[in-house]
Amino acid sequence: MNIFCLQNVVKEATRFDHRSGRATLLDPILISEDCCATFTEVIDINRQMSDHNATKVYLRIPNFSEKIFTRTIWLYKHADFTRFNNDIQNFDWQTTLTAFGDDIDGMAVFFTDKYIEIARNSIPTKTVTIRSSDKPWFNSEIRKEIRLRDRLHKKLRKLRTVQNTKNLKFNVTK
Repeated sequence: MNIFCLQNVVKEATRFDHRSGRATLLDPILISEDCCATFTEVIDINRQMSDHNATKVYLRIPNFSEKIFTRTIWLYKHADFTRFNNDIQNFDWQTTLTAFGDDIDGMAVFFTDKYIEIARNSIPTKTVTIRSSDKPWFNSEIRKEIRLRDRLHKKLRKLRTVQNTKNLKFNVTK
């Protein structure tokens, strides 16, 4: 138990020897030391069934929430690279960077900020939501189709018309 950092949470005797009349703890529940037992109980069992009592424990299990975050992505397919190249070439890098003197860090920060500013003016971006539990093939297009299907299904349940049935069937089969 010490090697694997385990602890016994059962503190009462669980077996009764009728011949000697002694009670011993033979049915431990071992949990990790960093686990939290909120409740432990030894339950009396009919002695004609068993000479052991039952044990139970309630554990506090942390609730891991799904990690959802947003990320900005660049849409290079819709970029205006001509404008991007012109803006890069037409900016007066020499004069601006020499104003920093010997401050290499200042130059690097300015260069990076200016480069990204020019890129943002020429390359559109989009904010996407990343769900860590999604499968790699599950994307926003599939999610959009599922929402549409669910809305059509809800509409059909409210009002069973031929048109609503056709709308749902068409959407599911396309």
